[in-house]
Amino acid sequence: SAALEYCQQVGYPVPDRANIVDWMMDVISPGYKHIMVKQGKKAVDESVKDFVMYFKAKVLPKLQEDVATMTATQGMHPKDLAVNKWEKAGSMASAEMSKHFPVSRPNSVNSTGPWRQMQILFWVKMKLLQRDVKGLKMRLMMSVLQSCILGVAFYDIASSAELMHMQFLFLVMQMVAMGGMQVMPALVDARTVMKKETGEALYGVGPWITVMAVVDGLVTLISSSTFVIVHFPPLQRRALTTDADANTQ
Repeated sequence: SAALEYCQQVGYPVPDRANIVDWMMDVISPGYKHIMVKQGKKAVDESVKDFVMYFKAKVLPKLQEDVATMTATQGMHPKDLAVNKWEKAGSMASAEMSKHFPVSRPNSVNSTGPWRQMQILFWVKMKLLQRDVKGLKMRLMMSVLQSCILGVAFYDIASSAELMHMQFLFLVMQMVAMGGMQVMPALVDARTVMKKETGEALYGVGPWITVMAVVDGLVTLISSSTFVIVHFPPLQRRALTTDADANTQ
């Protein structure tokens, strides 16, 4: 093989019945006394220097020449490579499937437009939500629990003094605003994935932010509405009764 020939050219032929990988690790490991050192044919670390010198003298010039030739040749942009790949597969795809193939967009790093990116990201987001049904239930259950606690603590707040109203409204707004903190770890993980995928030009940051804001905003709106609706009736029960009696009189 090429490895056997390479070791032979450097001056360290692989011994009979020896594993070539183990042998190469032995001769390129500094301070290791391989069989040729033990037999007195080579000094310690001399094999490491021999391999380095051989690489610089025989391999490196050709490698640098190949790299210079490759870098001097203008290649295709990654997105053009992706489009070219899909175009080759177009002959085997149906007309309906071909509609979803990427197209070359010279003024953008992405192969699809923002609207198509948002459609795909929305589909991905909905799939992730379907996988995390327990997380959605937990958010709703926490909203119900918080509303029950707040309803008991501020029972019949409507008939209390105005100062109590201010305290109650401040607490409600604070709890609604802090309700999204429970999904912060998941949001951090999603952002980490987004940074990697946008780095690969799979989609843009703008479509991702739009989809995340819309979907997470709807989930937050539902949980916050549940929180407000559940604790609202007991807060005004006595006040509504009093107003009804007053109107009757």
